[in-house]
Amino acid sequence: LYQWTKITIRRESGTAQLYFNTTLEASSTNSTNLLNHTSDRPVINANGYQVTNVDNQSSTYMSGLRVMKGSACSAPTTTNLLDIPTAITNTVFLLNGNNFIDKSTTPKTFTKVGTPKITKFSPFSDEEFGFGSSYGSAYFDGSDDYLTKSGALLPTTSSPSFTIDMWIY
Repeated sequence: LYQWTKITIRRESGTAQLYFNTTLEASSTNSTNLLNHTSDRPVINANGYQVTNVDNQSSTYMSGLRVMKGSACSAPTTTNLLDIPTAITNTVFLLNGNNFIDKSTTPKTFTKVGTPKITKFSPFSDEEFGFGSSYGSAYFDGSDDYLTKSGALLPTTSSPSFTIDMWIY
């Protein structure tokens, strides 16, 4: 695509929806609590079951990765499309800005594998890029770069509602 695209996956009341920017691309009904796995190993930019297989990795810029569990945020609109993701209610993971630090209210620690980098390239702005900035993106070169965490990422809850959204280039 060679352009920033916001990907939003949200599920509420048993209906899962996939958006690219503001366009609903797919929708399905499923009652399984998909994000209630306490033993799965969270991995960003690789297949969590075969992280050493580089065929499962991609050369990617990623910005504003947010995971919410327990509620689904609103569908993306032209009004909120360029809002910088923040740790709103039920945010369990937020990777946004000029570092690899989880900015949710209960931060998780990830291990960098390979040489993922933070760049000033961003869907929000190329101008402001300093300490504490919300701008920037993570760059994964597609050969051996990913983030991993031992143990569960998500709290165990009975709610099957969730939202995962991020910017990808």
